[in-house]
Amino acid sequence: MPPLTIEETCSNHPMKIICLFAQEKCTYEGEYAPDLRTAIDEYSHSDNPNYINQEEQKLRQDSSIEFWHRIILVVDDKEFDRLFYPPSETLKASCFNPSSEEL
Repeated sequence: MPPLTIEETCSNHPMKIICLFAQEKCTYEGEYAPDLRTAIDEYSHSDNPNYINQEEQKLRQDSSIEFWHRIILVVDDKEFDRLFYPPSETLKASCFNPSSEEL
């Protein structure tokens, strides 16, 4: 059986987040400076589909950038709900009717 993809493991509608990472040129061997330059969710991307392309164009013109890459994150919207709207926790307590001697 083939492994499940990220999208198949999401129980609700998976939200896609398009991330544009860049690698800056470094001064010595082994030095890395990866950088998340921008991110846009799929809904904003559908409203402004040229945004990521425009940001990539800026990277092309930046001489300090060695390379860049788009990475798409897929997040189950239930996870966002869990993060932003955590379930309330109930405090459990016992009730009793104390006699005057117990007070």
